[in-house]
Amino acid sequence: MSVLAHYAQNFHAIRDYMDNVIPLPAVPYIGIYLKDLTALNANTTDYVEDETNSGETQRRGKPAIGNSRRLVNFQKCNEIAKIVEDATKFQAVRFPFEEQDWIVQQLLAIGGMDSDQMYEVIKGYNERKKRT
Repeated sequence: MSVLAHYAQNFHAIRDYMDNVIPLPAVPYIGIYLKDLTALNANTTDYVEDETNSGETQRRGKPAIGNSRRLVNFQKCNEIAKIVEDATKFQAVRFPFEEQDWIVQQLLAIGGMDSDQMYEVIKGYNERKKRT
């Protein structure tokens, strides 16, 4: 398992396993997809500059910035779509579980925390971590 989850080559082993070996239904390792989306967002721009026909564009009254126009980076949009599609393929086949009302009721009874409660929990965790 440690070989499968090793970070070498951008988690190549687990990516290959999830793409080719793992039978559906399955729960994917969502951290890889979040990492990919975060890296893509941080390393690519939302817009690209179009240097072609910049003079012609300005004469027609289309929006221009300096000698170029800002265009939506559709390559980035396409990459985001690929990552999301790859992650959601695991939803194509449902697990053969029967719904258990008592489990649903227990989960619904847990409730959630508001942001102040979450802050206090994290603050307490960080304080305990400092002491160790």
